[in-house]
Amino acid sequence: MLISQDDARLLGKVAFMGLWQGRFVESETIFTALKDAAPERIGPLLGLGMVRAHKGEYAAAIKILEEQALALAPEDEHAKAWLGLALFRDGQTKRAKEILEPLAGVAAGADVKTLAAGLLEEMRGSHER
Repeated sequence: MLISQDDARLLGKVAFMGLWQGRFVESETIFTALKDAAPERIGPLLGLGMVRAHKGEYAAAIKILEEQALALAPEDEHAKAWLGLALFRDGQTKRAKEILEPLAGVAAGADVKTLAAGLLEEMRGSHER
């Protein structure tokens, strides 16, 4: 399937908006089509991992983010942050901390730093209980 760069960008925005609205089926459909159209791009893989994490399918999110997204772009901070979230929610706290601690300290993007720091704080809080 051929999709122009502009159309792909617009569809990606629609898919992420759907994700935040809980429209997981629709978002997953769009992200899958974008991945098939441009397998060299990380955005659709990140979106698919995020959909799985939001659905509570943490093992699937980990697999997508670790084996596909980060294999394609090993330094992508968003993929690392969402992998850390999925690992934490999956009970893999040690691995999650290893990924999130560097992001909380030096992540370029404020959103990544905020997510990583928030998750680390949540981990500390859950150990105090």
